[in-house]
Amino acid sequence: MLEYGVEVLILSNPSNLCYLTGYNAWSFYVHQVVLVLIDEEEPIWVGREMDAHSAKTTTWIDHTRIIPYPDEFVQSTIKHPMDFVANILTDLGQGQRKVGVEMDAFYYTAMCHERLTYGLPEAEFKNTSTIVNWVRLQKKSS
Repeated sequence: MLEYGVEVLILSNPSNLCYLTGYNAWSFYVHQVVLVLIDEEEPIWVGREMDAHSAKTTTWIDHTRIIPYPDEFVQSTIKHPMDFVANILTDLGQGQRKVGVEMDAFYYTAMCHERLTYGLPEAEFKNTSTIVNWVRLQKKSS
């Protein structure tokens, strides 16, 4: 993260979520992310409320760091899950940081980016699409 110049990673690629946390569920068709904060030891999983149980059973993340969003954020034209994510980051004092997002990930949509940049107006966003992939590649080749 230091090499990429980011302090917060917002990961949405299901393979990266699984690699970092063990999260494994068929819920990739709804928005879910893992937040990695440079100054905290454990990531935070954010996803649909009904998928939180899968996060609790398939990851090593402390259950207090598994934060589900309510169903009113699912397929809504008014509320978006990234509004929820932006609020979490703001509440944690992370709203003014350098934030890495997977701009080339299939599950990080233009709407995701629009809602995050709106919800975190003081953050600086950077493309970190390959950050976890490089870690996986280096680990495999060692």
